[in-house]
Amino acid sequence: MTPLERAEPQDELARRLTLALETAPAVVVPQDFAARMAMLAKALPVETPALALRFSKLGIQAAFAILLLAMLVFLPAADSRANVPLTLEIVLALEFVGLTTWLTLRAE
Repeated sequence: MTPLERAEPQDELARRLTLALETAPAVVVPQDFAARMAMLAKALPVETPALALRFSKLGIQAAFAILLLAMLVFLPAADSRANVPLTLEIVLALEFVGLTTWLTLRAE
């Protein structure tokens, strides 16, 4: 088989591929398509949204009380030269500031 004979099928394939890619497909939509889709949509069950978490005032006050109590418990230990109680006291103080800021901005 000569190189010319091998090139002819490749050229034919390239021509057919080009023609197929450049030809726009014919789109056919049935007349009752929208009505059928509307009926199918009505038949689907309606999903109810998940309940949002709501914090009660009592729960927020209890969280603040527990946080302040934990800060007071670790305060004497944070005065020593140990790193762990001091680090825990700083983390609790930052948490207190973060909660206060979040609840203040959320209330607006």
